[in-house]
Amino acid sequence: MTLNTIVYESNFREILNKDSWFFNNNLKSITHRLLTCNNITNLNEFNDLVDKMKLLYKFDLVHVSDFKDKANEFFKLNIDENTKGYLYTMPYFVSILNVKTSHILNIASDCMDDIKVDDTFISEAISELETNPKCASVMVAWTKDNYVMKNGLKVAEYEQSEYQIPDDNPKFNYSKGFTDQFFLNSIYNLKKINYNVDSNYASGIYNGPTYGGNSFEKRMVAHQAYNKTYNCTSKGDCYYIHDNNYY
Repeated sequence: MTLNTIVYESNFREILNKDSWFFNNNLKSITHRLLTCNNITNLNEFNDLVDKMKLLYKFDLVHVSDFKDKANEFFKLNIDENTKGYLYTMPYFVSILNVKTSHILNIASDCMDDIKVDDTFISEAISELETNPKCASVMVAWTKDNYVMKNGLKVAEYEQSEYQIPDDNPKFNYSKGFTDQFFLNSIYNLKKINYNVDSNYASGIYNGPTYGGNSFEKRMVAHQAYNKTYNCTSKGDCYYIHDNNYY
């Protein structure tokens, strides 16, 4: 399993830190770490921090600019820096292309300050991906302590009920949505997806910002809707909190 996160000019100092959860999570399932680097301008400082961290930890890094053409060709994206939402799209495809293990656990850098992920979740997630044809991707809840909303449902339960999906899975809730904040998936599956499904399939499901364009998130939602598959959220007690979480 490769743990991946995307670093930018604004956040690389936080991640390239010996106290970062990216390096200090104690997950036995994580055998590789990958930093996908995008739009970093202060390369001298960045490279200095990378060198210091490589004395302590083993990890790989790739620069989006070095692989954008290959990713465009492999995934048939036909996008460039002038494409609306490029920064919310291309880095994920570069990550997928460069992961060398069978699975990826992608966690956004602003989702690591308050997080619980364990090896039991990872094992159950891989099993779900391998055995459940309804499962397109897996994540954990984005609220902690199984937070119950005013309507009496946990957030993942609410999404499942909102989309009127039968609750027939003992370990996961189903959702038609998808977030690039946190996803666990098979690299084999991610490489064979058609990411050019008509984006209208995401209508009424995807509520991301308009500046994101036809983002990686939106493409995943359209793929799921077209294929009648779901994003599966663990019913266990693992979670992450996004820095701008509104719950």
